[in-house]
Amino acid sequence: MGININTQLSKLTALNGMASYIGIPPLELISEVSLSPDFQLAELILDEMVQEVCSHGMPANTQEGYALQLNVYNEIPLEPGMISVFPERQWSNHIVEQDGKLYNVDTDSSIFDLPVDVTVFWLYDYESLPQVVRKYVYVAAARRFISRVKGDDAVLATTQIDLLRAETEFLSYTQQIGKVNMIYDNPETCYAIDNNSANTGYGYYGY
Repeated sequence: MGININTQLSKLTALNGMASYIGIPPLELISEVSLSPDFQLAELILDEMVQEVCSHGMPANTQEGYALQLNVYNEIPLEPGMISVFPERQWSNHIVEQDGKLYNVDTDSSIFDLPVDVTVFWLYDYESLPQVVRKYVYVAAARRFISRVKGDDAVLATTQIDLLRAETEFLSYTQQIGKVNMIYDNPETCYAIDNNSANTGYGYYGY
């Protein structure tokens, strides 16, 4: 039995799918997005949703025990691509992020003597995400796109069904690997998924 290598959602496929909900004809090339205000908005919303998912953390973009290094000024700046950073172990209650670098609230200073171990959530682009995450991001972005462009209740109802399916797949993915995720970390979504019974069993890494 052959393996289908063409099933991964591309960014263009996601944008065309978002547009299809409200009857906008698809594009042939990703370079054509800049020629259409509707597709420019769709891309903006898709990128927003990618950022939201990455900032809440998932197995694919989480790295634990990452040592952030001192610079020449003995400060510890965040590195490019880090969207959320959480100091670990002895640092967890004493260090926060401030102005793009770590800050020690006890000493009221951004000067450090040693590197600090952190858990990092990395910001990925859409096509670097796992397929199951791409699907969730695409459907959630489509729902937001529809509400901003058209606000049609019937179309929004259709996306709600698709979104619940995508959320279920996303939850299965994150639970199998044992990490937190933005769905059950979101009180509104977990309430809907759990048959109107909120899930409070997950730690919250987010905002």
